[in-house]
Amino acid sequence: MSSAQNILKKYWKFDKFRPPQGEIIAHTLEQKNSVVLLPTGSGKSLCYQIPAMMTEGVCIVVSP
Repeated sequence: MSSAQNILKKYWKFDKFRPPQGEIIAHTLEQKNSVVLLPTGSGKSLCYQIPAMMTEGVCIVVSP
């Protein structure tokens, strides 16, 4: 299994996460529920896309 950092680099060509993306991803990978409120352009989609790529099964995102 690839690390979140490796996936970020491979698919998005970024070297590091923006704060607090890394913490949100780690929290999600620990299978904890999350409510994430971030401003437009802060990279919210990575917070569910990367954990979805690292785990088996279905990823359900509820977004207004």
